[in-house]
Amino acid sequence: MDNDHTQKSLILRFLLLGLCCGLVIAFVIATIFHWDFSAIWGRSSSGDNTSSYESSESVLGTEWPGLVYEEVTSGTFSAKVLKSAKDEIVLLCDPTEKSEAMQSLTDNIDMMLDEQLKVFYLRSPEDYKFWGSLPKAIIDHTQYHDPVTEAPLLAYFSKGKLLGFHRLLTTEDDISYWIYHTRPKAPTPIPTAGQPTPTPTMGPTLYRAFPRSLFDTLNAKSSDEYYLSELILMPRSVSLLNTIMSGSKSVMNIQDNTALYSLIADTFGGTSQTFGLPDLQDELPIDGLNYFLCEKGLFPTRGDEVMATVTSGDIKYVPAPIDWISDDFYAGSIILAKNIKPDDFRMRYLQPCDGRLLNAKEEFVLYSIFGNRFGGVKDQSFRLPDLNSGDIPIEGALYYIITYGIYPVSN
Repeated sequence: MDNDHTQKSLILRFLLLGLCCGLVIAFVIATIFHWDFSAIWGRSSSGDNTSSYESSESVLGTEWPGLVYEEVTSGTFSAKVLKSAKDEIVLLCDPTEKSEAMQSLTDNIDMMLDEQLKVFYLRSPEDYKFWGSLPKAIIDHTQYHDPVTEAPLLAYFSKGKLLGFHRLLTTEDDISYWIYHTRPKAPTPIPTAGQPTPTPTMGPTLYRAFPRSLFDTLNAKSSDEYYLSELILMPRSVSLLNTIMSGSKSVMNIQDNTALYSLIADTFGGTSQTFGLPDLQDELPIDGLNYFLCEKGLFPTRGDEVMATVTSGDIKYVPAPIDWISDDFYAGSIILAKNIKPDDFRMRYLQPCDGRLLNAKEEFVLYSIFGNRFGGVKDQSFRLPDLNSGDIPIEGALYYIITYGIYPVSN
């Protein structure tokens, strides 16, 4: 009997010891991976499915120290958002919901915005009801998004009026596009008698280059692929796919190139069967570069508005407001742009042409295109061309290199 009792006691002790070890291991794992037990145990005993907001951490708290934001509540919303003299972007989010996608997007969103991001936490059922109770004068209910089912959401307010909603869980480029097209456009000033119309202030703008024969009503977009007859500036001395290198061919046959002829005509000479192409060797900002004319691409269509084009020599620059930069541009191509701030998110796809020295291994794609023609140590470093310290054909613009796009190949 004593032996049986001793054996049962030992078995019970081992079971208790195993249970304790299991609880300790589970606690350690939960600590490491930040399990949120409120999702399991945080329901109210009354059967209400509302999460226990009070016990949860903020998704935009100390975990994301890089984010600049200001919290607003139903009590401060009117003063801080509806009565604000500037545009306000408000993020609606449930503080119990966490995801890597939300963290990454929200951590970077303040870099996209000129405005400071504000955050409205949906902590209780009253917070959800608050959005549904806003006056119809503030929210256009045909465009209303339900924060209960669609949060996290971005809401764009201007002078107390909600201009639009956008889901947060999307791409950064998509959010940037939404912000650009949602924000109110500055009205064109009405000139007084005898005074010219002032030029409206422009945001970030890409200048797309064409032969000077192009019409002035092209409504160019920065997100479009290359247009037919567009000029590409590249560090190449060989052919480029679907283009003609300036100086390599002086004339083309009209019958075989009617679309291109309709854009260039006889501006640069020709005969009844041929038309001339511009020789842009004298237009190059420095040696080591070449212009390439697109013999294939989107056909430029005429718009109703005369654009503020700039003509320098045989090149016409057409402004294109930057929402995002086309993925169909050649990596290593050089563009002219203005009003891009150094901390602008668009700079992730650009490098200023200021003669800076780059690591050949870290920027191996650009190095394979530029090599050491502008300086550097072979296979270790390379220097970008310095174009911004010289003459620039557009006031206030700078030269930039496209770092992300199609890799350039020959015909």
